[in-house]
Amino acid sequence: MNAGYPFGYVLAVVSFATIGTVWGWRGVFVASMIPGIAVFFVRRRVAEPPRFQEALKRLKRGEIRRDKVTNITVFRTPCVRDTLPAVLYWIGNAFAFWAFYTFIPLYLVKVRHISTPVELAWLASYNIWAVVITYLASCASDIWGRWPFAIAFALLTLVAVCGMTIVPAGVPLYFVGALVFGFNNATWCIFFAHSTELYPTHIRGSGIGTTMTCGRVASIFAPLLFGVLSANYGIAVAFRLGALAWIFTIIGYLLSRETSGTELERIDQEATPATAKPQMRFCHSRRNGAVSGGSPTSPA
Repeated sequence: MNAGYPFGYVLAVVSFATIGTVWGWRGVFVASMIPGIAVFFVRRRVAEPPRFQEALKRLKRGEIRRDKVTNITVFRTPCVRDTLPAVLYWIGNAFAFWAFYTFIPLYLVKVRHISTPVELAWLASYNIWAVVITYLASCASDIWGRWPFAIAFALLTLVAVCGMTIVPAGVPLYFVGALVFGFNNATWCIFFAHSTELYPTHIRGSGIGTTMTCGRVASIFAPLLFGVLSANYGIAVAFRLGALAWIFTIIGYLLSRETSGTELERIDQEATPATAKPQMRFCHSRRNGAVSGGSPTSPA
């Protein structure tokens, strides 16, 4: 799923190296509107999933419920027990991501003294590595679980970022940089899958969007903090300190639960008793009592 992001990154690099050299940044800006327009027309042809349509019908029938502002439901019981760890790992992921990606071009050119054409070639090829590593990591998480691979790739990204600041220039620097892009992108793909499997259909979009937004809000401060650290201690030191944000990701996953292999139908079924309206829960218990041979009780 997340392989499209590296392809978009490559397209941006190619646009900058071709359109940018002729028409400047304004030309690149105008050209970037074309994929957006294409996405608009593609999405108009994409139908709503049957599962989501069924969830809307259940909401109308009162079988399940959610707040008018659905983000509030994400922080209510029982969802909150999954939301808080997810917020924590998204904070670590987004903060560390922007602390690195915002300044990696500057680091390669100004600190490692790589020419701009070589830098652009490296950045484009890094994203090919990202596609390959993301695909392999995602397949592994489907087979052996989200939890161990999310933690492993967060730790690998932390180590790779620190390693990029100490390895010699040339092939070692290129190789470690490729691993950073690959490991980092793999964590995002696993996080998307894990967040999806935490929430039932009627609040799944709100669950993913809310927890990720919390991470992105925190990541606003990443470039600011990085700028202060790099001005006082250098970009290399700022990279190492920014990479420590992955510790929040690791802690978040340690507090979370494994979701791989969980059927979406089961998630919806488990959420029904907890999110149904009170009268619906009472009727549900009456039906269960009648079927089991017990005598249904009247409400007080």
